[in-house]
Amino acid sequence: MLRPGQIIRIGCLALLALLVTSGVDGFVLSVQANSAPPSPRRLLEQGRSLEQQKQFPEAIAVYRQYLAARPENDEVRTTLAKLLSWQRQWDEASALYRDVLSRHPLDDESRVALGRVLSWQQRYDEATQEYDRVLRDHPQHHDALTGLADVLLWSGHPDQAIPYYQRVVEATGDPELAARLHSLKAESLPKIDPPVQRQTPVPTPVREAESVSADARQILESGHQLELARRYDEAVALYRGGLRRYPENDEVRSALARVLSWQGAHSEATSLYREVLARHPKDQDIRVALAQVLSWQKQFPESQTLYEQVVREEPHHKEARRGLAEVAHWQGNRTEALTRYEALVAETHDPEIEQQLRNVQSELLVSPRAAVGQGLTGLCLPYRDYAKLGYGHYSYTKGIPDERDLLFEVAKPIGDQTLVVRAEPINRFGAHDTPLSAELYSPLWKRAWGYVGAQGTVNPQFAPNYSFVGEMAQGLGGVHAALAPFEVSFGYRRLNYKQDDIDLLMPGLTVFLPFNLWLTEKVYLIPTTGAFTLSSQLTWRPTERVQVFASGSFGTSGERIVAAQDFTRVQSRTLQGGVTFPVNDRFSVEASGYYEDRGVLYIRRGGNLSLLYHW
Repeated sequence: MLRPGQIIRIGCLALLALLVTSGVDGFVLSVQANSAPPSPRRLLEQGRSLEQQKQFPEAIAVYRQYLAARPENDEVRTTLAKLLSWQRQWDEASALYRDVLSRHPLDDESRVALGRVLSWQQRYDEATQEYDRVLRDHPQHHDALTGLADVLLWSGHPDQAIPYYQRVVEATGDPELAARLHSLKAESLPKIDPPVQRQTPVPTPVREAESVSADARQILESGHQLELARRYDEAVALYRGGLRRYPENDEVRSALARVLSWQGAHSEATSLYREVLARHPKDQDIRVALAQVLSWQKQFPESQTLYEQVVREEPHHKEARRGLAEVAHWQGNRTEALTRYEALVAETHDPEIEQQLRNVQSELLVSPRAAVGQGLTGLCLPYRDYAKLGYGHYSYTKGIPDERDLLFEVAKPIGDQTLVVRAEPINRFGAHDTPLSAELYSPLWKRAWGYVGAQGTVNPQFAPNYSFVGEMAQGLGGVHAALAPFEVSFGYRRLNYKQDDIDLLMPGLTVFLPFNLWLTEKVYLIPTTGAFTLSSQLTWRPTERVQVFASGSFGTSGERIVAAQDFTRVQSRTLQGGVTFPVNDRFSVEASGYYEDRGVLYIRRGGNLSLLYHW
């Protein structure tokens, strides 16, 4: 007959086996090599992040590396083709699209994209053939109709393009196509009745009370056609010439800023947009355009401020709300980005925003607490590649000698997993022990992560002979969008002492709040003694390398169990606080203070200081 304690141990060992199964590859790799190339999943996340930040050459390089490892992924191949086409590498883009179509001949999106690239190369007959193949099966395919209309327009047949633009505008109400259609119809009218057209010229949209000459209007229209054909250098030259002739024309100035921003000339584009905004402070489109360019320069605070100004005045402004989601995403606030994108998709059903939402959902694999690979670039918390040297000093009441601790710790990423090894020489209760331990952190499945660890002490005086631990956490965003801010966890630790064995259960709940704050509630339960402690910790990460926490606990056991005194059942309460901050690109500092009242046993107070070196 199994006792309750044995049943608990069997269940917890099963959980530990699951975590070990997920992490065993990492242990093997750690023996075989000190480092490993980025995993395909991490490469994919990096490529998507770079693409969204408009860093197209870097994204292309990452996608190439991904395809070298996963050549069967045609979805990434089409993404690579798209970015190459935007960089005017049309021959390679065409070849990639044809490669995909050889395996997926019914992929209309790839065929339309191929037609678009062919049209940019002025291979109009081939482009027309691709669009016609799509329209034979789907006569109302909007992108194919638009592409065919563009080909007719660019090849010198604007009258034939009008019916195709008309069909798309009637079906979608696209304002940009409607303006193009209006312009084409206006240009065609003089051929029918020149005298009337001369007397009643068609007006064009202008900024507040600004009179745009016919010549300037022609510059804008010609520049727009060059933009559609991705002939950006020619468009820039045309707009610069127009601005020299009409320096007061903010339509031309805005168009020049737009194209320069696409070419990566962000500083000049920013200056031009600021100049326009100074004269038209209520122009929300310019404010949004400036915010977008600032976000590409990673000037996130000013970008966010501009977007928020627009949303305050126009709460349903789609592009401003989308910009706020992008800024949150690029700053690593993925939970906030997810919430904003989900709200936008629910209201607009925009397929491009839906794709951005899917990207964030795929990246939101684990929480910001997890020391595992998440596709983030640059040095950021939680650190995964460092050496740490620390010192702690604690005083006791009841005549107990002071405690002095040293810490030597090294962390190394292995793909998306992270291995942490440490030695902790501890002088406590007048005795000396040096526990040695290792932990492996690993992503498990979508929005889940965990770690396994083991510890041993040679001839211990107060520390356990050995212990092993496993814990896993699961984000609840996959259950329902409303549960995205919640993460549940469960851990089990087994400690073997000279005179006793201890089972420690650790269920927990984390709530992610705005402004990169999160609250973690965790229970420490020792079933055999009934000792129970509840811990609450509030953590704030204002930047990628600064983190502050404050925590408190109360119950009948210690929060950090090392010696047998830590799990002796007496009334206890603990207060802690700490900070992590950078010194420079290579070094960071961790500091914390600690107060523990163990009732009749002792009061313990002190702190520790650690220096981290980043490899």
